[in-house]
Amino acid sequence: FLGRKLKDDGQAIDTLARVYAAQRQRDAEAERTQTYARTLKDEQLTMDDNLRYYADTVIRTAEDYGEETLTRQKDLLSVELKNLGLEGLLPFVALHLQHVLTYRKDSRVSRAKWLETWKALP
Repeated sequence: FLGRKLKDDGQAIDTLARVYAAQRQRDAEAERTQTYARTLKDEQLTMDDNLRYYADTVIRTAEDYGEETLTRQKDLLSVELKNLGLEGLLPFVALHLQHVLTYRKDSRVSRAKWLETWKALP
């Protein structure tokens, strides 16, 4: 669910950034421009907090569980989601596992890269 939030919020921030840039070109001093700037800053701060939380989750999961356990849990969760009619979340489960397993191999916290992969999901 956090991955879904990162995807949705990341796409919303990208859209807001484009709107802000266009408004700034039209009238950098307008109240609307300033409102967009404040909103964009606030949303980005929230995103940064969520990305830190996500990174903590990836690190903790990678440190606490082995690959076999994680894969088994992914398979169980996938069945559960299908039974609940939530197949749309399956790519999010797979991507989270991919992030955890990659972190286990390289120990790199890749917040920006992780966010881009979330936003790229259909």
